[in-house]
Amino acid sequence: MAGFALAQLFVGPVSDHFGRKPVMVAGLALFLAASLLCVVAPTIEWLLVGRFLQAFGGAAGPVLARAAVRDIYDPIAAGRALSHMASTMAL
Repeated sequence: MAGFALAQLFVGPVSDHFGRKPVMVAGLALFLAASLLCVVAPTIEWLLVGRFLQAFGGAAGPVLARAAVRDIYDPIAAGRALSHMASTMAL
């Protein structure tokens, strides 16, 4: 949870600077590398580090999805699309 929460503070501004796609690819690569770390973790501490990094990399998806909606739609349509996304996530 902490990794996911912290990553949301960084992913948005970084994607504004470098673009959405490179940040998404980097987030997925970090998630994959952290997953492999979890598989080979020799101790619980390494497993916790891997899980933290998984959350940090996994935060790119939801953050960039919301940012892409704001990029694509006008403010009224973006609000509608974001509300649909939120209600779908709640299910």
